[in-house]
Amino acid sequence: MPPLFLLLTNTALNQTSWIFLLVLGCFACLFVYGKHQKTLRKKELLESLKQAYGKIPNRSYQESDFQKIAHYFTEQKDDLHFFIDDITWNDLDMDRIFSRINGTQSSAGEEYLYYRLRTPFFQQEALQKQEALIQYFDEQQQQRLFFQENFHQIGHTLRISLSSYIHSFHQLEERKNRKHYVCMGLLMLSVFAFLCKPGIGLFCVLATMTWNIVQYYSTKKDIQDYFTCISYIVRLLTASRNIATLSQEDQRVSEYVQDLKKQSEPLKKIVSYAWLIAPSSVYSGSLIEVVFEYIRVLTHIDLIAFNHILSLVKKHTSQIDHILEDIGQLETAIAIASYRKTLPYYTVPKLYEAKNPFVTLTKGYHPLVDKPVANTIDEKRCVLLTGSNASGKSTFLKTVALSACLAQTIHTVPAIAYEAPFYRIYSSMSLRDHLENQESYYIVEIKSLKRIVDATNETQGKENKTPGCILCFVDEVLRGTNTVERVAASSEILFHLSKKNVMCFAATHDIELTWLLEKEYANYHFKEEIINQDIHFNFLLNKGRATTRNAIKLLQMMGYSVDVVEAAQQTADVFLESGEWVLPETTSN
Repeated sequence: MPPLFLLLTNTALNQTSWIFLLVLGCFACLFVYGKHQKTLRKKELLESLKQAYGKIPNRSYQESDFQKIAHYFTEQKDDLHFFIDDITWNDLDMDRIFSRINGTQSSAGEEYLYYRLRTPFFQQEALQKQEALIQYFDEQQQQRLFFQENFHQIGHTLRISLSSYIHSFHQLEERKNRKHYVCMGLLMLSVFAFLCKPGIGLFCVLATMTWNIVQYYSTKKDIQDYFTCISYIVRLLTASRNIATLSQEDQRVSEYVQDLKKQSEPLKKIVSYAWLIAPSSVYSGSLIEVVFEYIRVLTHIDLIAFNHILSLVKKHTSQIDHILEDIGQLETAIAIASYRKTLPYYTVPKLYEAKNPFVTLTKGYHPLVDKPVANTIDEKRCVLLTGSNASGKSTFLKTVALSACLAQTIHTVPAIAYEAPFYRIYSSMSLRDHLENQESYYIVEIKSLKRIVDATNETQGKENKTPGCILCFVDEVLRGTNTVERVAASSEILFHLSKKNVMCFAATHDIELTWLLEKEYANYHFKEEIINQDIHFNFLLNKGRATTRNAIKLLQMMGYSVDVVEAAQQTADVFLESGEWVLPETTSN
């Protein structure tokens, strides 16, 4: 063999070796850099989680966000015996309450937290189990951070509810990988042709790459949303497996760890495809992720993995649902523990399976009110509140209602003490006209009240798994109609709501109701003072019916003419003395 040929051959081999080593070195550098960046991100994450605990979450929400978050609850509610309905939820501004509590790191957590706030517990055992988790995460900072780190890796979906897509996979038909294997094979053949005959081979490579890219995006556009959710499910399962490896002897959390291990065992193959479908979970934003993206587009390996995972998800949906619930319960407990730290003070409620309704609330306050005034009430009878506008009636009603809801959901009440039976809770407070349905305020109001009346007529049994006691709240009963019919109808409705198994809190401006219903309702009121031509409210609850009327005085304070104020006062005095309305003559300036 000629020496020149050997020299050229050795030179070519040396160049090939150097190129191979150079490429290998570049990948090694990228790998080390990726690992270093991952370590830095983990350190920053743990510090931010540590700082955020016990702080009000700084996150804004759009209406579409709540629609997505509520989907898990919406899927479940047809099977529920009772839940906080939309009217009560909106009356109590529960979206804002949810926002204050929602320090979760994943969609699984926030969807379950929303579900929890709408589904009160009715058994002590379930509440105590949740309370044990809350206490565990509050006491064990390092363990809490470990769980939160894994929940953070799951992350939040942007537009799509995780629970909706898990079940929507059943709408997809089984997808074959034959076409993708053909695309991959053609690419390999074209590369081999290039190595043998570069001229013709280059054309084959370019043609094959173009074909593969077209086929890739034409296929992926039909499953893009599902593809995104598959990636999320992979992260969900990866986090579950990480948590399942935790050596945990504390019984408060070991049950969940063991259950995650059991449920994730049949799903190991899904996680094994993770590097094909979502390497971004490790190298997000790095050059390695860019390289992987080109490989995916040209070889279709992520589409092949998607089809395998799709089959497994459809087969093991129940296990994924179970994992979703476990993760949700764990995250909800952490969010509650953090929320408690944001409150000036709180209490763990005492709840009873009692037949007779009562409420004991000591120094309860509204958690959404800046500088709230705390009030105390201890009653076994229904309650009728009177007092002027802005004196605190509505806020007090919402405080008691919210206390009851939070007691039976997150086991946390903004108060010194709270004792009550387990209740089904309803309200009819912040109502509006339904113009789109051509319904007046009065129609909306009587429909809202009727659902409460109907609930009191329901026969509760052991099979219903809900308590017989009802706690309801009504603000300004039948304000949408005239005085005579309002008093007549309101008295009858409120009388009906004073049944043995019902505790009703109602606010009214109609002082006549305090006399008509004094045998059924305990009277309480809020009052105000006028000092130096200014009105002052102390927002403190007082026993008895309201005895002051300052509406006409407020006219004068707001600059109405003396003639109007004096005439109004004279008309009121005549009515109080004679029971007749007589409009006096007035003199205009």
